[in-house]
Amino acid sequence: MIMLKPWKVVASRDTYQDRWLKIRSDDCLTDGGCLVSPYHVLEYPDWVHVIAMTPSFEVVLVRQYRHAVSQILLELPGGSMEPTDLSPLEAAARELREETGYVTDDMVTLNALHVNPATHTNNLWPVLALGVRCVQPPEHDPIESIEVVLADLGAFVAAVREGSQHLQALDTASLWLALNWIERSTRPGLTKLQRKIAASSERSR
Repeated sequence: MIMLKPWKVVASRDTYQDRWLKIRSDDCLTDGGCLVSPYHVLEYPDWVHVIAMTPSFEVVLVRQYRHAVSQILLELPGGSMEPTDLSPLEAAARELREETGYVTDDMVTLNALHVNPATHTNNLWPVLALGVRCVQPPEHDPIESIEVVLADLGAFVAAVREGSQHLQALDTASLWLALNWIERSTRPGLTKLQRKIAASSERSR
């Protein structure tokens, strides 16, 4: 059995910082004595994703331009936690309201995910939002251009499972955690939703 040990940081400095992220550059010694210098670490605030479902079994999505890949993508609502957010649940409610105009009192925080533990310090918090309703227009930032999309939950899940609907990796992980929570839940009132998800699974086989 290999006895793994953390690297030793022998020097560290901040090499870049703006409102979005901080880059920390470390000089490290591996447990085998090798020097790794520099090793760049991206320090972000934690992120949230919202898997939002309406009473009529539609999932609330957003479509927006992503510059790094020069594509317009379909995504889950979400964003960064702000210093004023007291919890991932509060951040998720804010992001859902701002990006889509939808709200709900029925939200569940799911298991946190490491974004990319090789380079990123932050976690992603998927939040399931049930029974969402639209109460206001979205409140987009000046640089944002976002289209709100309602998709039939069963058809959307089937398309993701079949591979005809591409999602970014963390969206896919968040969606899977939400579906798994629903399928395993014994909470009253979820039977119809569970049947809808089960039918989508059968459709994609």
